[in-house]
Formats: sequence, C-alpha cells, structure tokens
Amino acid sequence: EGFFINDQFLTVPWFEISGIDFSLDFRLYHFSRFILLFLGFFTLLTSLYSAGYFRDRKISHLYYPFVMLTLSGSAALVLADNFFVLLLAWELVTLLLFFLIAMGEGKSAAMAAGKTFAILGFTDVALLLAVLALPIFYGTWNISALSIQLGDTFSVIIFVLMFIAAIAKAGAMPFHSWIPTAAESAPLPVIAFLPASLDKLMGIYLLARISLDVFILPVGSTLSFMMMLIGAITIIAGVFIAVVQHDLKRLLSFHAISQVGYMVLGIGTGNPIGIAGGLFHMLNHAIYKSCLFFTAGSVESKMKTTDIDKLGGLSKSMPFTFAACLIAALSISGVPPFNGFVSKWMIYQGLVDGGTTWYMIFLTIAMFGSSLTLASFLKLIYGSFLGQSYKEKEIATTTPRSRYNDVSWTMITPMIVLALLCIGFGLFAFFPINYFIQPILSVSMDEVAPMISIGTALWDPTMATTLLMIGLIIGGIIFYISRIRVREVEALFIGGEQFEVEKERTVAGNFYEFINRTKILGGFLKESNKGIFDVYNLSSNLGLILVNVLRKLHDGVLSTYLAWCVIGLGILSFILVVL
Repeated sequence: EGFFINDQFLTVPWFEISGIDFSLDFRLYHFSRFILLFLGFFTLLTSLYSAGYFRDRKISHLYYPFVMLTLSGSAALVLADNFFVLLLAWELVTLLLFFLIAMGEGKSAAMAAGKTFAILGFTDVALLLAVLALPIFYGTWNISALSIQLGDTFSVIIFVLMFIAAIAKAGAMPFHSWIPTAAESAPLPVIAFLPASLDKLMGIYLLARISLDVFILPVGSTLSFMMMLIGAITIIAGVFIAVVQHDLKRLLSFHAISQVGYMVLGIGTGNPIGIAGGLFHMLNHAIYKSCLFFTAGSVESKMKTTDIDKLGGLSKSMPFTFAACLIAALSISGVPPFNGFVSKWMIYQGLVDGGTTWYMIFLTIAMFGSSLTLASFLKLIYGSFLGQSYKEKEIATTTPRSRYNDVSWTMITPMIVLALLCIGFGLFAFFPINYFIQPILSVSMDEVAPMISIGTALWDPTMATTLLMIGLIIGGIIFYISRIRVREVEALFIGGEQFEVEKERTVAGNFYEFINRTKILGGFLKESNKGIFDVYNLSSNLGLILVNVLRKLHDGVLSTYLAWCVIGLGILSFILVVL
C-alpha cells in the first residue's frame, strides 16, 4: 500500500514539505534498461577479474561489498525518475569511489582518493544547486515531467550546472585530473570498474538525459557549440598528453579522458546520427577501455611494473593478454572493423551533417585525435609486447619469454570476453544500434541507418577501410621482414681484457621525443606534467591566496571589522534592491 506502479513507473511516497513532494520515483524504460544491463555486466567481469588479481595481494575485506554497493547506487541512479533520488544515488557512488581508490597501497592512494573526492564533490555541489532550483522555478523534480525550453537565464544556469557535474563524472576537461592520479595509485580493477566503465556510463547518461529529455537544446545554439568545443579540446589535449606517457596506467587514463571528448562532441552536434554515435561510443569506450585496463593489470601482476620502457617481448609469454590488448587498442584507435570505428564514424558523419565551418574544424580535430591515438597505441603495443625485452638476460633466467606464462583464467576470461565484444559490436554494429541506441532517440532508426551503412554514407568508408587494412598488412609484413636478419654484437676484446658491452635497446617512446622538443607542444606538455592545468591545483592555489588575504584583513582593529560589516550590508542591500 502506498506504492504506485504504472506501466514502467514505480512511485514510493515519502514525505511532503510546503507542497514539494519527496517521492522515490523510478522508471524502467529503454535508456535505463540498456545502461542497467551493462552496469551488471561490467560488475560481473570486474568481480571475476578481481578474484585473480587479488589472489596474491592484500585487499580490504570491504572491497567486494563496496563493489556491490556501487552497482546498487549506479542502478538507483539510472532508474531514478526524480532528480532528488538521482542526487542521492550520485553522491553514494562518489563516496564509494573515494573508499575504493583509498584501498590502494601507500599514502599516494589516500591522496588520490582525497583529490578525486574534492573534484567530484565540488562539481556535485553544482548538481545540488541545480536540483534545488528545479522545484522553485519549475515546480517538480520529476524528470519525465520536465521539458524546459533553454532561453531564459535560470534555465541556462541550471543546464550548465548539471553539465558540469556530468562531464566531471565522465572525466572531461577541465575536471579530468582525478583520473590519472587515481590510475597511478588505485588497484587496477577499481580503475577498470569505475573511471573506465561505470563513471563514463553514468556521466554521459546524465548528459544525454538533460540534453534529450529535460532541456530542449536547439541545434547550433551557443550551448551546443560550448559542448562541442569542450569535447574537441578534451580530445586533442588528452591525446597529446597520452602520446608522451611512459607508464601504462597514465597513458590509458589520459586516453580515457580523450575518448570522453568524442561522446560530448557527438551529443553536442544535436543531430540524430551524431547523438547516436556519441551514445554508441559511450558503450564502446566502456568495453575497450575496461579491456585495456585489465590487460595493464595483467602485465603489472607478472612484471611488477607498468613502465613501458621496462617492458617488451611479452607477446610470446602472455599471448591472451597480448591478443586482447591488441584488439582493444585497434578499437580505441578507430581501426575497422572494430566497434570504435563504427561509433567514431557516426560522430564524424554527425559533424559533416552540421555543414558549418566550425563543424568541419571539430571534425578535423576529431580525426587528428584518432591518428594520434593510433600512434600512441603502436608505441604501447611495440614497447610492451613486441619490442626487445628490458634486462633480457635477467628475465630469461627466471621467466623465459618463449614459455607460456600468462595470468590465471579468472583474469583472462574478462579480457577475452571484452575483446570479442569489440569485434562483435564492430562487425554486427546494427544489433546494439537497433536494440540499445535507436529507442533512446526520438527519430526512427530507418532515417539514421542509411547514413552509416557501408557504401551509402555521405562519406563512403569503404575506401578508407580498404586503405587502412592495406596499411596494416604492409606494416606487419615490414615488421616481420625486419626480424629475419639479426645482427649479433660480440664482447669487445682489448689487450686480453674483456669489457661487457650493454645491448642497446630501442624504446618505442623515443620516437615521440620530438614532441617534447617543440616550443609550443613541448611547453604545454611540461606545464601539464607540473599540474599547472590541473583544476585541483588551481583551486588549491586560489584557496591559499584567499586565506592569506583574509589573514591580512584580520588585523584585530575594531574599526576595520566595523567597516567590513558596513560594506557587506551595503552589498546585500544593493542585491536585494536589484532583485
């Protein structure tokens, strides 16, 4: 009694204050059903992977309960049809993320958890202010009952506040810096579970809900342009920083940031094909990025390091990890026929349909970002799996590279499943598009399908696909031919005394050192490594400046305090008169 169930809605009356109904409203429909399905799927794979990853490691006994609580909070978030309920679930997931990151080893994990909570907590305040304003200006918290025309100042402010919370959870710039910090210190399964998959799904879910359902966002509007601009900046800045990274976890974390830009860019286009591409890329990213972090965790488990310069030659000893990493790397780079290619192509098509000069600029940035992504992952694959091993003699005496030495089946299975999905959702892309993406949009997929079908798109991808495949085949042939002739170097003999000659190892990352030598890009990367573009550091510095100013104002003189009180009352009086 008291429960109201109507088709796909569930309402649980709670209490009422001043006419505002605090009901627990839930709605199970195509969007929430689709997200809910993959929330459970990623939780299952993460739990299985964690069983092998933590077999020889210490982890808190609260780890698995917190993972299940995170799933529960995420499910409540996507099922919520009430912004008040959504806010409660949103905060619960943020709190659990803090605890899960803090389960890493050392003080760095606690610092990373604190930084994550500070950034997400600050942006969550923006969501709180927006939610509190809804019943005041629009009389309800019910999401399905809201349809706000963006035009007046208050509607724009509320949209921007919600947009800030959504992109911070997803990891877009400028609220991105918590992801690489957490990736360095948190357990790898936690990073694969939350920043790589669940947080992306929830952040882009909120962005899609407010852009498609809650607010009426005109195509080509200033807010739409703002979304695309942030998406483009996130793409290019994230991939530039990722290219010069030498640590697997940091490289993958910056690519996770960069890929969010494609999702924001696609939704910002405002046309059906671009939005469908952004939502499909949200799903594809969660698949291949979780797979990549799982492979990084497998490498870390075996080699006790994620420094690319200290890896190499792992393809023979870790064949399943190598295969999964290669497939996921090609997918994130947008190489056909994998799933990342299809969703990126849809986003490109959405930008082409925009037609204006700015759309073409954003298209160029997006495609250039994909090229740099491919270059970065060529470095990762070569440096970790195909190149010459680091300290080859020492490793050969303990773990021969010619012998199978991959991780346990509990870690291999999630990687292989995700790698197969990268292939399946690429070759049979119309299945997820028709059953998961199409119901979310207000237009029929029959209008969108011809635009992305091979051979009938505005840009025919057949030629591009053919050229890419030919290039990959030629590159592979050249690589294996280069391995046929091996030049041996003998020890130097001088006057009866032998000197050991250290073998020179060519590290793939050296190819990218030219970026550091350039004035503009090199300067940008050096400053970014110092954290000058980190919103967390900027806020900390501004906070210190404010504290120092306030300290100087507190001089202990009564007349000074009275003067500040009078000035403050004057400002408040002016605001009240204006309003």
